[in-house]
Amino acid sequence: EMCIRDRYYSPATPEDLHRNLQKAFDLDFPENGINLEEMMRPWEEQAGYPIIHVEKIGTTVILTQKRFGGGNEIYNVPISFATLTSPTFDVKTPKLWLTSQTAEVTAIAENDWIILNMQLTGYYKVSYGRNAWEAIINGIKSNRLGVPTLHRAQLHTEMAADLLDETFYIVNAYELIELLSDEQENSVVIQA
Repeated sequence: EMCIRDRYYSPATPEDLHRNLQKAFDLDFPENGINLEEMMRPWEEQAGYPIIHVEKIGTTVILTQKRFGGGNEIYNVPISFATLTSPTFDVKTPKLWLTSQTAEVTAIAENDWIILNMQLTGYYKVSYGRNAWEAIINGIKSNRLGVPTLHRAQLHTEMAADLLDETFYIVNAYELIELLSDEQENSVVIQA
């Protein structure tokens, strides 16, 4: 028979954490339909973190995840993003959960840019494809202040990670770096 003292000193389990987080989440977001136990398990049981590749084709954005360093692990990734027509950089709530290797975001404007990971709240890196980078760079060129400082710095870091891939990225990195001369805020810190 378990005495009261044993109950108070028994270690918490992941299930205890999941159950209590679910209660709090359900209070804040009633009828959310999200099972936090299922969302958290891959993060607890798999090493590493995902890289989300963003490819823009017309009005469709294709998101593909792979594990940093290789491997076939699939994570449940909360994707927050902003676009030119919906620049919601202050909204950190996920607009979708990437629970498979690929997913599509549709109904963005033809010339729209898309930037992922609002305020760097997600535990993932982003790699943009050729068309996505072109849209982002053109958007910043036409309205630099349309993308907040934190996200402009984030883009420089992400471009540096893509430099190893091909000449295209080197040319576009130069264009993105040229835009640094227009920066007025000296608080921009770029981390590798």
